[in-house]
Amino acid sequence: MRTYRSLRNLLCYVGLLSSLSAPLLAQPADVDSACQPPAGTAALLQQPSLRFLLVGELHGTAEAPAAFAELVCEFADNSGKPIVVGVELPDTSADAFNQFMTAPQSAENDKVFLQQSGLQLMTLTTPDGRSSQAMWQLLKRLRELKAAGLDVTVAPFQPS
Repeated sequence: MRTYRSLRNLLCYVGLLSSLSAPLLAQPADVDSACQPPAGTAALLQQPSLRFLLVGELHGTAEAPAAFAELVCEFADNSGKPIVVGVELPDTSADAFNQFMTAPQSAENDKVFLQQSGLQLMTLTTPDGRSSQAMWQLLKRLRELKAAGLDVTVAPFQPS
């Protein structure tokens, strides 16, 4: 597994600050669409000293993962810098995440990822939102951004 200590930018999805989740209630945009970040994103990302951005919230909302995906989109699209998104999922699934992020979107590739990563959507083993459809949509949006040429990497960080 790669280490990300030396990267200049880290967007960490532990969730999303509730103040950012309310403005964006729509579903993630298509790759061809412009990013739809929460209000205030441009001012935040223009801070000259910004090296890391850590965001967190309570698990389980549909809005937070969607807003976070668009925050990542905006930053990756406008900064020209690599973005590492840390997700609170088992670190033993790092290889599955790397393969998922580079695989073309298909039902078969999604199925392989879900099997290899151990991510069980909508299960009672993780009833806190990390296995929700909203989280799944976040991961798929991040893959779309990567496929569109943005430098986005996903790194699971929950110790096994």
